[in-house]
Amino acid sequence: MHNLTSTVRVVQNSPTSIDVEYGSNILTINYHSLFLEVFAKLTQCTTGMSGLCGTCDYNKDNDFVISSGSTVSMTDITQHTINTNYANYWRMGTNVGSGFKYEFDGLTEPQNTNGNTFVLAFNGSGAYTSQLENLFGTNGDATIQVKFAANSATGLILAYYKQTSVSIYLNGTVHILWGDVKIDTDYTAQMGVWYQVSLTYTHSTNNLIIYILTNGGMQWWKQLTVQTTALLTGGTFKVADWKDNAPIVFQHFNGRIAEIQTWKTSLDIYRIMYTSKTLLTKQFTDLTSLWIFSKGYNYVALDIINHYQLIIPSKDVYWWPSDLVTDGNPPSTPENETLKVVSERKCREYFMESSIPSVCGQLGEASFTILL
Repeated sequence: MHNLTSTVRVVQNSPTSIDVEYGSNILTINYHSLFLEVFAKLTQCTTGMSGLCGTCDYNKDNDFVISSGSTVSMTDITQHTINTNYANYWRMGTNVGSGFKYEFDGLTEPQNTNGNTFVLAFNGSGAYTSQLENLFGTNGDATIQVKFAANSATGLILAYYKQTSVSIYLNGTVHILWGDVKIDTDYTAQMGVWYQVSLTYTHSTNNLIIYILTNGGMQWWKQLTVQTTALLTGGTFKVADWKDNAPIVFQHFNGRIAEIQTWKTSLDIYRIMYTSKTLLTKQFTDLTSLWIFSKGYNYVALDIINHYQLIIPSKDVYWWPSDLVTDGNPPSTPENETLKVVSERKCREYFMESSIPSVCGQLGEASFTILL
């Protein structure tokens, strides 16, 4: 702690965070590798402020800052953005009670979130990873898992490709493509319901087991023998869409995808059921990649094990608050959480959990970010 004056002092919270305290006002500055985050808690923020939970200076024309750094006045937003550009793509739902709730092509922005993490919502485009090494066991054993909630009955959910490929997709029912072997599970996924599909492969016996689970438990499973070793190291994931060099013609996936994870072992049924309902963290030594979409920057989502990149297109893919029900506690916010996560989290905490008037009346805080 360092006293600058009799009323102003600096308190170091960590090697990358300090508080500047002056009276009952606190200015928190967090250093990150690419930016500074500044969080101001000001006593002047009261119910008498004119802006929407903005800069606390009673000026509603500088509350909204776009990516270029320019401000947009409240008048322009009301008359132009909402009534034209915004209204072209989004519509306010009816019978939502207090707060706002918007809908877009079958996707509904939740009025409240459970705070677990985010998922990715796909509506016409897909994502892909960087090259992935050492995802599977040296003995050839492997497990691939993905959670999805579909808005249509067709589309690629997840594919792994290196010379040959393994794909999970919808074509009326849930299908698996293992090398050249096409497997129709005859199981129909209900729209909007979260499912986990797990593929476990034992190399010594060529056994492939397919599991389909919901939060209510096991829905379908099957064991079969496959001859193709399709999971070669050094491949990439294709998520929700695959056009170039695809083994078959896939439709793009419309819906949400969450919790993509791989293991270097063939999980048994007990661990499959555990992972279907528990939010995982890094503590499992056999876990080789895990995307829970709590870590990323710009158009990149990082897995929390090895920081493998999932490249997200600039349109038709959205970071979406998770409504997955899990038994585990939400992961703690990492010290180096990135700009996109910070902005998404704070926006949803402040504006989605209650109506704007009640938030602004009680919040008493404002935050902004300075890019370096």
